[in-house]
Amino acid sequence: VFLLRHKMADTENNKEEAGVAAGEEEIDIHVEPIVKLTAVATDTGEQNEEEILNMKAKMFRWGEGNAGLQWKERGAGDFRLLKHKETGIVRAVMRREKTLKLCANHILSEEMKLESTMGSDRAFVYNCYVDFSEDKPTAETLAIRFKDAELATKFKEAFEAARDSNVQKKKEAAPAPAAAAAADAADAAAPAAEATPATEVAAEPAKDEEKKDTAVDSVAETLGSLAVDKKDEPAAEEKK
Repeated sequence: VFLLRHKMADTENNKEEAGVAAGEEEIDIHVEPIVKLTAVATDTGEQNEEEILNMKAKMFRWGEGNAGLQWKERGAGDFRLLKHKETGIVRAVMRREKTLKLCANHILSEEMKLESTMGSDRAFVYNCYVDFSEDKPTAETLAIRFKDAELATKFKEAFEAARDSNVQKKKEAAPAPAAAAAADAADAAAPAAEATPATEVAAEPAKDEEKKDTAVDSVAETLGSLAVDKKDEPAAEEKK
């Protein structure tokens, strides 16, 4: 009986609340903002790049910690490979999920070789000589971990393909050794051809000396002849 009365009371209360709610009018409140904000275009630095890989991952770095050298979590987010539309160079970019702060930003290069960590099939370690995620470029030892082995395998294939592509493009951009040697030889020979040979330079002063000696001899002969003429003048006057 007690339960029945309690249930009937709850039913009547619910009906009264429903009636009050039905009788209330819906009020639409609209407040104009005091300051109006306009959309601003931001430069992400990725306008000239296309995304070729995007995977959820967690990244760690090897460095000093409270217990000395240890693995420290750098962030969790989307690990992406971005390919430049003009040069074709691929770089790795990773941002933290909420803050979007960079935790990886480096171009894939030849020394970046993926190695399994502790026999795990879903995590890899690699060395990065230059990473630009901080204020200054730094050399880092990084580890990246995925949800399962399938994602890790997909990442490894894309990472190594992009790395090898960068290495090949770098070789193609560099001049061939034979062509570079020939160019260096040509540059070295050009100044030598333009310069006056040492023998000719040495011969020119000798010719100048000969001209000076000849001029001196001619002057001496002229003076000698004048001296002779003056000695002969008194003898001629006596004869007269």
